[in-house]
Amino acid sequence: MVNKLPAVLSKEHLLRVLSVMEDLRMVITVFLGIFLGLRISEIVKLEWDNIDLVYGEAKIKDAKNPYRFRTGYGKDRIVPINEMFLPVLKRWKLISEDKKYVIPRKEHGNKKDDATIKSSQDRFHKYLQKAGIQEIDNYQRDGRPRYKYHLHTLRHVCGTNLYRAGMDIYQIKEYLGHSDIETTQIYCDLAKDDLKAASHKAYAYPKSNIAMEQELIIVPDKEALQLQNENLKMMMQLKEVELYATR
Repeated sequence: MVNKLPAVLSKEHLLRVLSVMEDLRMVITVFLGIFLGLRISEIVKLEWDNIDLVYGEAKIKDAKNPYRFRTGYGKDRIVPINEMFLPVLKRWKLISEDKKYVIPRKEHGNKKDDATIKSSQDRFHKYLQKAGIQEIDNYQRDGRPRYKYHLHTLRHVCGTNLYRAGMDIYQIKEYLGHSDIETTQIYCDLAKDDLKAASHKAYAYPKSNIAMEQELIIVPDKEALQLQNENLKMMMQLKEVELYATR
């Protein structure tokens, strides 16, 4: 039995949805998913105290064990912060309304985590619809639609980009915090087009008269996100001006 592969947003889709986002909290949430590969449960619990903006590292506490502080069990990991995203995160900290959590929330406490996750998912679906790229994958038993793309999709974007960039699959496993390598294996399947192109190039006869039309380029999509990254900086500069103007 072949397991169904998760959907992955293309770089064109990512740019479209980012272009319609006016909520800076949502933009930062999306970037944390794309560049750090965080689960939404990890994003909403991410605290500034666990981010080193000097060396560019984030300590991610195991979000899969809600009783970790009671049981003493929890698998934490250190994730490097992409050099393109680091300046944005530094500026975001300066203008953020919440000095404890990276993604501001009205109320603190573990009981508010589920509500924060749901509201983030709802806002993301709203922006996907606004960008015209939201699709219904199937319907649940109660008749409610299950959408093709959601916030967890950003984690798959990160994993696929890491694999395409040449990162070892065992390193990706540690980067994303998977408990077993089989979960990480999906990124090999998601990048099958890259593997197909690589195999054709690898077995091309050296003296062949058939010229390769283009070189195989396996790179992450951070270049495609560079323009939106600059737009984000401008948005935060405007926000900073507004904050100082009201003080």
